[in-house]
Amino acid sequence: MGVNGLGTGYPAWCNAERTRRSGADSRTAGSSSHTTQSAFGDKVTQAKQAAGAAQPFVLHGKNDADEGETVVGSSVDAVTGVSIAVYKPKDFDPDNPVYHVKTWGAGGSMTERMVDISKVDPGNCDEIDMSAYAWHLSSSGQCPKAFLHFAAARRSMQDEQQKSGANTLFKKGNWIDIIRDFMQMQYDAHNMKGYLDYKELLGFMEKQSALVNAASGADAAGKSFGAESGSSTKRTARQYYEQSFDRIAPNAPQRVKQAWLDAADVAGIDGMGVSGSGKLSHISQLMVRSIEKGYRNSGTYDLLGNSVQSAMRAAEEALYALEHPRAADLGRTAEQIENRRKEKIFYQEFIQRLQTV
Repeated sequence: MGVNGLGTGYPAWCNAERTRRSGADSRTAGSSSHTTQSAFGDKVTQAKQAAGAAQPFVLHGKNDADEGETVVGSSVDAVTGVSIAVYKPKDFDPDNPVYHVKTWGAGGSMTERMVDISKVDPGNCDEIDMSAYAWHLSSSGQCPKAFLHFAAARRSMQDEQQKSGANTLFKKGNWIDIIRDFMQMQYDAHNMKGYLDYKELLGFMEKQSALVNAASGADAAGKSFGAESGSSTKRTARQYYEQSFDRIAPNAPQRVKQAWLDAADVAGIDGMGVSGSGKLSHISQLMVRSIEKGYRNSGTYDLLGNSVQSAMRAAEEALYALEHPRAADLGRTAEQIENRRKEKIFYQEFIQRLQTV
């Protein structure tokens, strides 16, 4: 199967979940089923000649899927000939998206991996994981042009660094910085639509990176909440809740702390998602708030302020966010639903106690 279309930044690409195809399947990298400026075609041809390409590059996709798989999207780099195809496995779970990604070198050699989107950090991942993440955003409708914009930024980066995709394919990089720089380029060129488009994508990427790092930090923090290795003394649930509170509310009054502990006893977890066994159950809204405020997941940081009123306001904001999730957050597993139910109980109990103290 040949190239199916050209996107901004001149990688050939297609979205299998849309009906954009017309005519024969076999096309060269200089042809397109989309309306593109002739400069793109010229640049592709020049790039191919510079790369010494003797054969048309191949855009892998539907015909290369395993049994029961659905192709989400695919692309081929018009300079290197590297083709990446992203598939939904037969047992694909939209609530926990894991994609099967195949990569073909210019010589036709193929490698493959499973990409768990929940673990992809756009601030530190390679082109394969980032391609899967970008296609996920596009195919799920969260950011329809995500892959198109990622591909353009990737092409620009390769031009500037004079590196080929084949050399950097498995090398981790900070794609957040790359997209941010490309967004600034649009602004400097007075392309406000492009600027806003890249800003939208950057917002998704920054949130994704923060959540991945929060989960990683939460896991490490969960271990630190547990008893010391080799210790014969096991902490009580209240001691875990107290340690959690001390880390995020160093300036809060004692009565706020008491309300926190009592509410956690009722809910079975506290506002940071710490359970009675000292484990982090999930990323709570207060944890998200700490991310948005720029805090890290280690050390001490102030989320509740220094008064009953500031603590109540923080809890009310967290409760509101929990009850009014963004559309992208609607898909949840039974475990996630249960954890959020407990978190809601905590906020309600915490607020009620603050109102009566």
